[in-house]
Amino acid sequence: MLLGLEAVENALVTHREARRRFDKLHEAEGVERRAVAPAHDCYRSGLVDFLDGLETERKLYAAQTELARGERAISQDLVRLHKALGGGWGHDTARAQVTPSPWPISSKE
Repeated sequence: MLLGLEAVENALVTHREARRRFDKLHEAEGVERRAVAPAHDCYRSGLVDFLDGLETERKLYAAQTELARGERAISQDLVRLHKALGGGWGHDTARAQVTPSPWPISSKE
């Protein structure tokens, strides 16, 4: 019983920390996103060279990559929390509801 409570607490702490990291990554991505347009304007005005503009875009893409990794970490932590709380992952819980298409596929053309 105590091991189960410890697993739940650890999953909650890990999720909380991942969420905090994600929030910081989201802020950083926003800063980089807002920096791209002025960098393009400076390039068009001849104030900076092409590589400076590319560097700004590279920083944005790096921030977006880290943001996606943070989102993945949150999802993984939620799965760990679900499992720690006794949630299963059997055939009944993983079965998807499939809705048939209203348009039958025909072999005739």
